[in-house]
Amino acid sequence: MTQFMQTAQAQSDLEKITQQTMDLFKDATTTGWTTADGLTGFGLEDVAKLIYPLVTPFLNSIPRDKAGQGSAAARWKAITGFGYQKQRPTQSFGYAGSLVQTVEQDFVAPYAVLTLGDSVQRDAQTLARGFDNLRAKSGIKTLYELKTGEDVIAIGGQTFALQSLSAPTATYSSSGGSITNTTASAVTWKFVVAARTTEGYHYGGPNSAQGNMETAASADVTVSVPAGATTGSVDLTVPFVAGAAIYDWYTDNGAGGSLYYTGVSTTTNTATVTAAAPDTNPVAPTADASADAQAFNGYIASLVGDYTSGGQVTRGTGTRASGASVTSLDGKTMTGNNGSIQEIDNVLLYLAQNFQVSPTRLIVNPQEAFNMTDKMFNTGGFRVMLQAGQKQDALTGGTYIERYINKAWQGQMLPIVVDPHLPPGTIMGVTDVLPYPDSTISSVLKIETQEEYSQIEYAMSRQSGANGGPRYDYEVRSIEVMKNYFPAGGFLIQNVANG
Repeated sequence: MTQFMQTAQAQSDLEKITQQTMDLFKDATTTGWTTADGLTGFGLEDVAKLIYPLVTPFLNSIPRDKAGQGSAAARWKAITGFGYQKQRPTQSFGYAGSLVQTVEQDFVAPYAVLTLGDSVQRDAQTLARGFDNLRAKSGIKTLYELKTGEDVIAIGGQTFALQSLSAPTATYSSSGGSITNTTASAVTWKFVVAARTTEGYHYGGPNSAQGNMETAASADVTVSVPAGATTGSVDLTVPFVAGAAIYDWYTDNGAGGSLYYTGVSTTTNTATVTAAAPDTNPVAPTADASADAQAFNGYIASLVGDYTSGGQVTRGTGTRASGASVTSLDGKTMTGNNGSIQEIDNVLLYLAQNFQVSPTRLIVNPQEAFNMTDKMFNTGGFRVMLQAGQKQDALTGGTYIERYINKAWQGQMLPIVVDPHLPPGTIMGVTDVLPYPDSTISSVLKIETQEEYSQIEYAMSRQSGANGGPRYDYEVRSIEVMKNYFPAGGFLIQNVANG
């Protein structure tokens, strides 16, 4: 009984303490709860939003095939009807006909590894539990980035070096910049140029941590800057190099020593340099680094040069060894002509007359899509096509021309496809299907894989130091090559000026 009474007394005392505490809170709290107290929920939506552009229209348009057997290179043979003298079929009675000539060519295209990796800390994965799966999210992000790079390589990967550059020409102007000369006599400035491929446009350059990917610098050109000049600029032009997507310009500032990067890189073979180059900038390259031996040759490379036995690439002069048309506007803008582009019409006529073929689409950078629309619209000859049910008086501001009529091939419509990974200043014509009988080619372009996209996760890893682990290391990987069965059906127009 005594123990029971003690327990009851303790409970009574606890109730008194609790009531006293509540009374104190009641006396102290006079303003109620506010947002300033910080006792609010945290409305975080599950799963981090993956906002990453994946715009790869050229890559997406190419059929993919698994190679029939393991091999270091894809090989095929082609019998072509181009590059030989055609035989006249008429003949006298009793005489045998002339023998047709057969031209056979072997093609060799080495496979290349495309791969990117990432790492996820095990602790980070644990702390994200219930919110997001970091390993899965990182795998998706890495795949997206790999496909973006794959689109670059499919357009502009190049395993062989660009041709060497000739010396540029230069013209000095006493206005337009800050190239000056405070001495009492003229000073001679030197200028050189180096070039990069489309792959180099994206991953190389004078300041790139991944390597410059430039050709060796050209021979120099000199310009005389007159005594006492307080302003000045230099206009430069270099003979174009087929397949070059961007040109980097260097100068010695009139000092006669090293040539430094001016900070000027152009997607045409022309430039205007308006200032001296800081002597802390990179110097002009002396060795060629424009080729990427670890890549496969993309579409542009297949037009610029063609594969021969042994995987070597030859480049023709005049008519290209590949048969493709590669032309340059040398820094001029496109010419609008009655709703079309004269330079595009010229090459479409060439393809129709020489190969009896029409491209099936045009691939352009957003800049060229903008300029082509303006050139075609401003010179007339276009058609307005209304959507079903659209009112004829319901107008929309702005114009965009999405298809191009091939006047040389029965008015075939060529879609204008915008791909941001094709550099400005370049227009590609792509032939996807051939009108030739018994070619057995269902698609002119094909990506053939030894290994399709695979996510490879390694054993859990660790090393000393921050971010050393434990961690999950992995990569997304493919082994592939792009085939172009008929390079002669495509074309390049390069060095197109903006405007």
